[in-house]
Formats: sequence, C-alpha cells, structure tokens
Amino acid sequence: MNNTVLYNVYKKLNLINNNKQLFYLVWSHPLIFFTQHNYFRDYHIYNKDVYIHDFIKQNKECIILSSGANWYWNDNKYRPNQHNLTVKGLDQFRLDYPNSRIILLHPDESFIEGYPSTFEYINFNRNALIDTQSYNIIEGSMNDIYDAIYNANFYRYKRHDLIENIDELKIGLIYYHRIYTHNIAYYIDDSEIKYGLERESIFKNKKNFYLLNYFNGKYNFLDKATVNNYYNQSKCGLCLSDIEGACLVSVEYLLAGIPVISVKNVGGRDKFLKQMGEYSITDVNLDTNEIEYYIKELKNIAFDRNSIRKRILHLIDKEWLELFDQLDNIGIYINNKEIFRDNFINIWKFYKL
Repeated sequence: MNNTVLYNVYKKLNLINNNKQLFYLVWSHPLIFFTQHNYFRDYHIYNKDVYIHDFIKQNKECIILSSGANWYWNDNKYRPNQHNLTVKGLDQFRLDYPNSRIILLHPDESFIEGYPSTFEYINFNRNALIDTQSYNIIEGSMNDIYDAIYNANFYRYKRHDLIENIDELKIGLIYYHRIYTHNIAYYIDDSEIKYGLERESIFKNKKNFYLLNYFNGKYNFLDKATVNNYYNQSKCGLCLSDIEGACLVSVEYLLAGIPVISVKNVGGRDKFLKQMGEYSITDVNLDTNEIEYYIKELKNIAFDRNSIRKRILHLIDKEWLELFDQLDNIGIYINNKEIFRDNFINIWKFYKL
C-alpha cells in the first residue's frame, strides 16, 4: 500500500470517529491513539466514556499517547487543581481499560516531576507537530511593519503586562477570546475571561499596539494564513509566559523566518529555542526595559530569514528521529515512519484550530 492510500485510510477512520472525537487513531499495528491530557481530567470528573474510540471500548490492546506531562508546572502554579484531577483520571482510566498502555509525552525532563513513577514517559516536544507548510516565509514580504508580534491568549501567565508600558515600538497582538463557543477551554473560568476583556481594553487605548483580531468594530478569529501573514510583517516574535508547555507560537515565528525573544521560563519552548543560536534570545529577565532593549536590537539586524526556517526544520526532523529511537527502545516499532509522522501531524490539526 503506497503512502497516499495509507494516509487516506487513516484520515477516513478518524473522520468516521470524529463525532466530538477525543481519541485519534495514529497507527494500526500496533494500535496507537493520541489524546490530550485534559481528557483524563474530564474522565475523572464526568466519566465521559462516550468519547472513547470503539477499539478502546472493546478493550483491545492499544497504546495511548498523551501530552499529559506538558502542563504539570503550569497547572500547579496557575491552576492548582488541574494536575491532581488529571492524575486521578489517568489512574481511573487504566483501571477501566487495563489493555491500554498510556505513554505521556513531555517537552523536557522537568515535566515528569509530579506524575506517578508507574507511568511511562517519552521526551517529545509537541512543537514538532506544527504544520510547517502553513507557517512559512511569504515571498516578497519585508517584515518591517511591526517591530514585534505577540501571539498569545489574554491569560495572566502570558504576561502581557511586561510590554504594556512600551511606548516607542510598534507591536502587533494576536489574541483569542474564550467567550466564543469554538474557543471554550476547560480551564477558563469567568475571572479569566474578565481579565482578558480588561487586557483587550487596555491595549485598545495604546496607539503603538495593534490588536490584529479587532477590526470592523469587533473581535475576529484569524485563520492560519492570516496569522502567518502577520508574522511575515514583523521583525521578531515574543514569548513572555513564565511557565508553559511547548509554546507552539515560538516555532511558528521561526518557521516564518523571524527571530524570537523569550523570557526566563519553566516549560518546553527552550528545548528548540536554545538550539537556534543567534536567531533566538532566551533567558531574558521578566523586565519591561530589558524586553524593549532586545526588540530594538533585533529591529536593526537583517537576518537571513531562510536560514532561520532551515534551522528550525532541522531541529524538528531531529526531534522526530529521537522519538522513533525512544519508541524502538520501549518495544514499539513503526514500520513506516514517514506515514506515522504525517498522521500524527494531521491529527494535531484536528485538535488545534
């Protein structure tokens, strides 16, 4: 069976089971599924077995990959109850479906802290799942409209407060409202929504900030092509959260050929950023003046944008090779690694808008 036919088989299987689907079929031999960590939290609270794939319900032997280890630090600092609920859900799921082998993916070794030693872990940064074709360098783009761009939800941990007092630089903001059905997230409560609306109001009144989602008098959701276009109009991308998982936008910026400024943080983004050399500035203090200084520095440097993209693509390829080595080491052999990778990336598109 050639790659195109095989890929279409998996696509059809996932679409058939995609009625609020939370378990996506990645591979058939052995059976491998992917689900997000928040599923196990809800499994504990609501016992939502309705979303479980039929193969799992039949108690077939299978492997479930989950990004459960991505959010340990974040949940403990900003959402202290989430981590314990997730672990309880994982334990209950294993009791209910003993033939399911759960393997947690984590962006770096620090994220296994706080999880029971009885779980299995693989070091795999989910930034490697990003759609590399949608985020790219647009031919002829000059990346000189915005001095910096920040793509982040208006949550407290995203630390927009670190830039709100910058007055001399043009900064584009891409953000997301959790008041719309397609943007509802399990960990967002009314206080977080209120905080986001207040933050939006603050930046609306600042002339040097550009709320790129806000036009025609209302908030608008931006598709990938539009987001990528804004990246291509910017001199650099910002990562200001002090704690996070993979921080997908950190790699989206690089794929669009722009350098990154990242503050000191606990989380997964440093794994790639610290291998980017001159194309990323990491461990910046959580200080407005220091962030402003580095934006001005990058503003005056003409980087070879193709070299930025080439380097991050190399690191993504390296991450996949390391994943397959780890799977081999724990007895999970994938006979067509190219299709497995394509399936996993396309499944991630289902989950991420």
